[in-house]
Amino acid sequence: MQQVRRFLYRSGGVRLTPRKRSERHLSGSERETKGSKGGRRPAVTAAKTDNVRTA
Repeated sequence: MQQVRRFLYRSGGVRLTPRKRSERHLSGSERETKGSKGGRRPAVTAAKTDNVRTA
């Protein structure tokens, strides 16, 4: 045990990684800034939808 304490003292100790909050526990503004990734791509391109809307 003494060797472990000596090693930790010399190496600077144990550095914990910061914990991430679950999405269930985020506030509304934090959820907006996080944004959403992925999802299904649109079947029709944006250019085609514009043409349909103007017609």
